[in-house]
Amino acid sequence: PENVSAFKGLDVTAIDASTATAFAIDNEIERPSMAHWMDELGEGHDVQECTVTAEDYVGRSIEQLNAQMPDGVIVAIVASDGNEYVPTATETIGKGDRVTFVGDKDGVKEAVRRFDPRGI
Repeated sequence: PENVSAFKGLDVTAIDASTATAFAIDNEIERPSMAHWMDELGEGHDVQECTVTAEDYVGRSIEQLNAQMPDGVIVAIVASDGNEYVPTATETIGKGDRVTFVGDKDGVKEAVRRFDPRGI
């Protein structure tokens, strides 16, 4: 708690132990399947977020992107203009948007490489 302000100065969200514990308990109660899946990250599946820098994907709809996504990977969340949301099939991706991929570990790695080739 006493060093939280140092993290805020770096634009990093600090999470104290009490809050982390509360989140973990809430996840186990409200969404146990997701909590167990997240506990096993690295065991064949992953969640990664990247900034869209590849021009090939800018302006395309989620439906179009899903057709080119590696098997077992979805765009779960889009962050654009300060808003985070679960995208519909017709929504489009903009340059600089942040996308969160969920799915097969190798597929997620490939999706990140495609959407942000400069970030690797």
